Amino acid sequence: MLNIRSIDELTGLLGTTVAELDWTLQRVDSLSQVLSIKDLDRPDKKPREVYNPSGPLRTLQEALHYKILQQRLDRSPHSYGGVPGRDQVSCVERHLGQCFCYTGDIRNFYPGIHFERVRRLYLDLGCSDGVARALTRLTTNHHRLEQGYITSPIIADRIFRLADTRIGQLCKQHRLVYTRFVDDITISGPFDLRTSGIPTTISKILAGTGFQKHPRKEGYGSISSGATILGLRLNKGWPDVAAEYFNETVRRLQDMASLGADGPFTGPFFTEAELHGRMRYVCWVNPNRRARLFPLWNALNWEQIHRIAAARGIVIRQCRFVVDRVP
Repeated sequence: MLNIRSIDELTGLLGTTVAELDWTLQRVDSLSQVLSIKDLDRPDKKPREVYNPSGPLRTLQEALHYKILQQRLDRSPHSYGGVPGRDQVSCVERHLGQCFCYTGDIRNFYPGIHFERVRRLYLDLGCSDGVARALTRLTTNHHRLEQGYITSPIIADRIFRLADTRIGQLCKQHRLVYTRFVDDITISGPFDLRTSGIPTTISKILAGTGFQKHPRKEGYGSISSGATILGLRLNKGWPDVAAEYFNETVRRLQDMASLGADGPFTGPFFTEAELHGRMRYVCWVNPNRRARLFPLWNALNWEQIHRIAAARGIVIRQCRFVVDRVP
């Protein structure tokens, strides 16, 4: 429970003043920058829109998140996305020992949550009407939760709690394992879930709690045959990236090495930070992959790679000059 009964109490907890809070709440739109995020590994996929709060809006959202929401609200036992101490790997590890899995996606998870549901949540958590309205304005935009606000995951997690509980009870009855990573649902068990009726029941639970399952984002498979969960698979009893993802990582490293030797280059070109980040991710999921990837990485001569890439016109350095005008 939050149990915040007055604006003065709220501003004290946030470390601000009533005037500063009012000023920020009147400017939520202008303090939210829209970022279009494109997945370089999936160029045909539509870019994601993420709202990036700035200035006092970011400051107040972070204070609310760390000082109030995280301190006073527990998280669903089934939730792994954006939860301290839990992550993608620990989510996948919950399904170790299972034979089959079903994966689904909740449609428009954040933007599908209307601001009125957020206001009712704050009221249910013991806030006065005035505090609930202020907190709703602070944590929503365009009449909804926004992707990119630091407060959105914990608020959505709380609003989804009823659906989580019902799906969890359903799975417990059938000796299944249920996890949710933000909007990605995974259920695993000893039998093929394709004809079990479980996915249909989940659709009804979601509809009954104000959510929808994405009709084109469902998957079924045998875990031993490489079915992926959150893009990962269980390989010999351990989490691992998909085989295609690992093979593409090896190809990129070898491709860059070939470029550095002035040999054939397939592309595309990746910066040192991009390639290193991908390699580190693979090794974070499965540390055993270090033995294959790190020798390839350590053999790269980035100075040579950049020199040859520039000579071939693969990378073009753009210089921007700022001219100070004397009044």
